Amino acid sequence: NEEGTGTGEEYYYKKDDNNNMTVYGVSDGMDLESKPLYLNLRVSGECYPYPSHTLFQVDHTYLITGYLAAYFERYQIQLFNNTPGSGYITDVTPA
Repeated sequence: NEEGTGTGEEYYYKKDDNNNMTVYGVSDGMDLESKPLYLNLRVSGECYPYPSHTLFQVDHTYLITGYLAAYFERYQIQLFNNTPGSGYITDVTPA
């Protein structure tokens, strides 16, 4: 597995030998207990166009167009495959 680094020993993405990638994040929304929702971005290795992990920076906020899928007790945002254009990931971090 390839791992990017965040702060300390944390990582913010993982990619396997088949180019399946997970980018780890927290949503701006809250659950019913006022806790942040942990939402991982799951990118299939067959996704086209395939986003590079270098699109994502630690402590930035992104607007992502995809679909929500349950993943154990958490959720994943999964990208649509074969979607023309590349406007499905937008950095919306205030300057």
